[in-house]
Amino acid sequence: MKSLQEQLHQSPRTFGWLTSRWTLQTIRQTCDWLNPYSLSGVWRILRANGIRYKRGQEHLHSPDPDYVAKRNHIVWCVQQAREHPGIVVVLFLDEFSYYRWPSTAQVYSEVGVRQPRANLTPSYNTQGRLVVALEVLQGKVLYLQRSHITVYVLVLFLQLVRQTFPNAKLIYIIQDNWHNVHFHPDQLAAAETLKITLVPLPTYAPWLNPCEKLGRKLRQDVTHMHDLAPDWDGLKKAVSNFLQQFASGSIDLLKYSGLLPD
Repeated sequence: MKSLQEQLHQSPRTFGWLTSRWTLQTIRQTCDWLNPYSLSGVWRILRANGIRYKRGQEHLHSPDPDYVAKRNHIVWCVQQAREHPGIVVVLFLDEFSYYRWPSTAQVYSEVGVRQPRANLTPSYNTQGRLVVALEVLQGKVLYLQRSHITVYVLVLFLQLVRQTFPNAKLIYIIQDNWHNVHFHPDQLAAAETLKITLVPLPTYAPWLNPCEKLGRKLRQDVTHMHDLAPDWDGLKKAVSNFLQQFASGSIDLLKYSGLLPD
């Protein structure tokens, strides 16, 4: 089902169809395992797996012409880590933001009483920034917490990665194409010195980065509806505690992020 979801993120033209939108028929003919099912059967399978026929919205998007090649290279890197554990290390990197003011979300509350409140403060809505990496075999999480993420901070993070995996012969860090930062000359020079290879994700393809789901879990568990708006240091500590629980690895996190099948 994961391969089907990835397929639906791409244009049908990529698979040889002349249409701009997927239909039940083109989905069935493109996925061999769906061939035995009727169109209504395909519809039921999609619906059971959380795929709906939804109205689109306008979005400025620049597809990556090298999507398939970059995706295949990422798959190859992960496979190398699985075949050569300890010798080859692969991490997915991302940056997250969080704020003094809690984000609103659903919570359990009594029926018939006032709506649950996300309590703010008169203080400035301070922003915290994180650079985070998720290692693909054990689910180890590395992070740095700063007020801003700069090239210098990312160089420090590369040093942290090398210190954490001193015996690795090859380290691949898979990251997006954050303009002028992730592949800045200083970043590339530091990576070369530390014997780390920086691997680009396809542009506008966050579904290929499992670390995105770690960011979602951080929001769900810590920053949605939090009660620490008056205590900025306490909120930063709560964020650190959340990430630190994965410092030694987590099979559950690998499953949650999609790196390990249930």
